[in-house]
Amino acid sequence: METVDIKDFKREARKRKLKEKWDKFVSWCEEHFLFFITILSAVLGFIVSLSKNHKSESKAEDETKKRERMIYDRRNGHYVEMKRPLKGSELMEIDYRYQNGESMAEIADDMGILK
Repeated sequence: METVDIKDFKREARKRKLKEKWDKFVSWCEEHFLFFITILSAVLGFIVSLSKNHKSESKAEDETKKRERMIYDRRNGHYVEMKRPLKGSELMEIDYRYQNGESMAEIADDMGILK
């Protein structure tokens, strides 16, 4: 008589049970094909609409964050991107130095906030 390890026996039992469940699922899908297709299309449509909504929200958030970190230099017509959103005191200093003739890029580089 052949000896069987308990782990192997349990593994085979799990495989057999899983195969039975899979076979039941496949037979149910074959019997209720139209219902299965209807449910599947509704679920997939829901997932696609959720992903599109999430994508547009994240894109809008990224644009807002980028807009907070960008300053337009009117003299040379370029945007200067900062490492982080600026504080009020930094904005006042930039405005003061800009009115004295420095460019935005030079000011941001001196202040250490240029990206």
